[in-house]
Amino acid sequence: MSLYALPPDDVLGTIGKALSERVLPAVESDSARVELHAVLEMVENLRTRLAWDRDRLAAAVERTDRLAAELGAGRGPAEGGDISVEGLRSRRKAVAAALARVYDNGGDPRPVAEAVAEFTAADVSDQVSRALLRGLPD
Repeated sequence: MSLYALPPDDVLGTIGKALSERVLPAVESDSARVELHAVLEMVENLRTRLAWDRDRLAAAVERTDRLAAELGAGRGPAEGGDISVEGLRSRRKAVAAALARVYDNGGDPRPVAEAVAEFTAADVSDQVSRALLRGLPD
């Protein structure tokens, strides 16, 4: 669950820390240092202003619910309309538990593997940056 594993504030904090502690000390050009300081200021200002896109989060919840249903894990906590990162994390834990049960109980793994592959392809397509997606195989 790459995209929703951390709050946006934490992601931007990590970016700012990496830029200030690792990149900035290696920048020798005065003008580049000034520009990097401006970027650091923007990152810091964005930290508390960003939130997850509700439509994309809802799509991730729906994908997870479909996989949970295919695995026999039910719809999970979102039955009441809970579209939140915490609800998504809870659902994905339920999916992981359902996968463990499926693998422990034996049987034909092909339907499970197909469902997981379909889910993963859609999830990666949604969550991996467009620049990185161009380098992935079709």
